[in-house]
Amino acid sequence: MPDIPASVIVTAVTTLVSGALGAFITNVLNSRRSTDEKIWELRRTSYGSILAELAAVESVLDDIDSDIVLGRHFTQEITNTYNKETGTHLESARKAYTDNYLILSERFIELFEDFLRSLNYEVQYQPEEYKVFSGVIRAARPKLLQQARSEMPLCRGRHKPDCRRNPRLDLDE
Repeated sequence: MPDIPASVIVTAVTTLVSGALGAFITNVLNSRRSTDEKIWELRRTSYGSILAELAAVESVLDDIDSDIVLGRHFTQEITNTYNKETGTHLESARKAYTDNYLILSERFIELFEDFLRSLNYEVQYQPEEYKVFSGVIRAARPKLLQQARSEMPLCRGRHKPDCRRNPRLDLDE
């Protein structure tokens, strides 16, 4: 049996242990990063769905504002059309919210529930009620958008770009 110096054995064992430990640590870090990225991707999709529906409601409100400025008479048919459009988009936003509730952040949930409590679902296009309704919609979407952006992985850390100043990340467009 050949004599193997102890230093060679120690070197070999140290190399094997270091390699295995390095591989283990790399695996753990990559797994954590991968999980965080998957969670963000799910949130991004959820936030995008909710915010897109609220943007669609704002678009309907812009149409109503245009009609008001032009002095257009609101017939029952026009009122029903606007009610249906806003109702459909709000229902879609609520569905996206409930379908994705478990993945949403606590702060986003809090903001969205505040928004829902503020809404009057029996919207009649009377000037005083319309102003309250449109004000609630127009106040909520920017808050929800800002919250979603604040959770973006690209917005964290000292050396990461600021979402508000990076046009590639501008979700309003």
